[in-house]
Formats: sequence, C-alpha cells, structure tokens
Amino acid sequence: MPRDPENILVLRLGGIGEILAITPALRAVRARYARARITLLAEWPACEVALPWVDEVVEAQAPYRAGRPATLVSGRLYAETMMLAERLLRRRWDLFLDFHHLFAWRHALKPLMVAILSRARRRVGFGPGFFLTDSVADPDDRPMSERNGAILAPLGLEPA
Repeated sequence: MPRDPENILVLRLGGIGEILAITPALRAVRARYARARITLLAEWPACEVALPWVDEVVEAQAPYRAGRPATLVSGRLYAETMMLAERLLRRRWDLFLDFHHLFAWRHALKPLMVAILSRARRRVGFGPGFFLTDSVADPDDRPMSERNGAILAPLGLEPA
C-alpha cells in the first residue's frame, strides 16, 4: 500500500474566482491528508482565499504575468523566477496537483515548469500533459468547481 503524501504542491493561477473554485477540492485533500503539508502556488491577493485549507502560500506574480516582450527582459522577472525555482527545489514534493486548465499548448508551459521543479513522484492535472503521471480529462461542460473536482478522481477522493 503506497504511503500518504507528506508534501503536496497545488498550482492554480488566476484571480479570486479560480481560487474559490478549487476550495471544495482543497477541503477534500485537507480532510484526506490531514498530516500533509499543503502548499498553494498562486497569484496574490487571490491566494489568501485558500488559507483555511493550506499550510503555506507561495506567491507567483512576475513569472506568470510575463507575456509581453517588454516583460521578458525585466530584471524583476528573472529575479522572481529564480527565487521561485529555489523555493520549490528546497522541498521534496510527494504530490503535485495542477488545477491550471490547459486551453492551448502554451498554457502547459507554466505547469510543466512547476512539475519539473517539484520533482513529485505523482503529478495529477488536466489534459494530455506528458509531464503528468495522472492525466484527467477536463470536463468543460460543467461548472468550474465540478471541473476541478475531477482532478481528485485518481486519488480516490471527491470534492467536499
């Protein structure tokens, strides 16, 4: 029987609505893995909504808002990206939950980088991501909170 994860990294980028939509899933993960340390990688200030169900929040602003050519040459972008990479590499993650919906191939770059840096043995997320150990079909015909609950199926969990 596999052991329960001790360190769980959750990724969800976007605004407060996206974070609110993952809270039922976060509650289920917290209930099942009560002893695990759950870390949410999200954007500020939206990430504060999840504080009751996570132990730690890692803010990621610049690396995930870079899109225009001018931001790609920003010293701030590189400094924050390196600090984020260092912070993720400091811990050995057992489980990576990627709630980032993959609407286009370019949306996979951010979760791909976090999955690599996490070095998690188990990586669960939406779409055909080759970097995932458990790929989940994105049921885009359902409300966002139900869609996010689909990620819990490979873990044998249901949203709270």
